[in-house]
Amino acid sequence: MFTSVFLFAIQVGLTVHVFSLYLSLSLPGPINLGTTHQMCKQLHRLLTCTPLDQKIVYYTTDRPEDISNSMFLLGAFLCINLGVTPEKAWQPFAGLDAVLSLPFRDATWAKSSFDLHVQV
Repeated sequence: MFTSVFLFAIQVGLTVHVFSLYLSLSLPGPINLGTTHQMCKQLHRLLTCTPLDQKIVYYTTDRPEDISNSMFLLGAFLCINLGVTPEKAWQPFAGLDAVLSLPFRDATWAKSSFDLHVQV
């Protein structure tokens, strides 16, 4: 039984405090390599320093861009830090309805000529 819960999140478009890390993201992805590295490093630290009786819960908003960024960051952590294959990292998200996430695009004002999706 868990005696306490630690909640954490990353939100796009806001400067928010995540662990001891400040992230300022103004566009809906793709998230840069530095942010990905910091997220992986901080999540690894959190997992190794949290008592076993404490539950860690990652949450996000219901905004499609936040869901896409969260799927990417958690999948990147699974692959980079835990050595999980991309196929296995995708499994927790495979059942989500595609309309819940937003494809990544270039940072121009024009209509996107291509979309990048978080998937295997």
